[in-house]
Amino acid sequence: MRARREYDITIPEFTGALEKEDETAFEALWSGEVGPGPLPQANPELAKSFYENGLSDFQKGDYASAELNFKLAVALDPNKDDFQAGLAKTRKIVQSREAKAAALKAIYLEEENKHHQAIKWMSRAVELDHETAEYRYDLARMIEAYGRDLNSARMNVLLALDRKPGKVDYLILFAKIQTRLGEFADAKRTYKKNPLPRSH
Repeated sequence: MRARREYDITIPEFTGALEKEDETAFEALWSGEVGPGPLPQANPELAKSFYENGLSDFQKGDYASAELNFKLAVALDPNKDDFQAGLAKTRKIVQSREAKAAALKAIYLEEENKHHQAIKWMSRAVELDHETAEYRYDLARMIEAYGRDLNSARMNVLLALDRKPGKVDYLILFAKIQTRLGEFADAKRTYKKNPLPRSH
């Protein structure tokens, strides 16, 4: 069995709690009635309280609870740059952790020969985290091996190479995809970029 890839995953858990007087704001935010704007009656003081709770949660590493508090702060007072910045920074961390969780699940599913599901979960990892080249590479690798959309595989490995130019594994996969697409001259040029000796 192929060794499992290490993704160093930490899955955040929601541990925050709302006081009784805050339940109305919470329900309004998550009911879908409010939308992206402020709550019906903006409350700067309550917003500040949520923001301060978010800062405290962030410093403790409780990013899921921090994100919730920042969301409520922004909903109650959307014009504060600090509130928006806190939410953006926290959301990026939460999404990065969710991406790691999705990538790890994809690797486990691949090892269980559940290839379609593996591609689905690795796609989710890429959707959550566009910046990590390894997710793009693994998605391209899975599509090339088990899927049908070679153009999608090519696009993802190219984006991975954009993040990590010259990475040998990425170049080899790119050349393999080019060959399967009938782009033999391009594949030959890609292989020439590979610094490792090749057997003939």
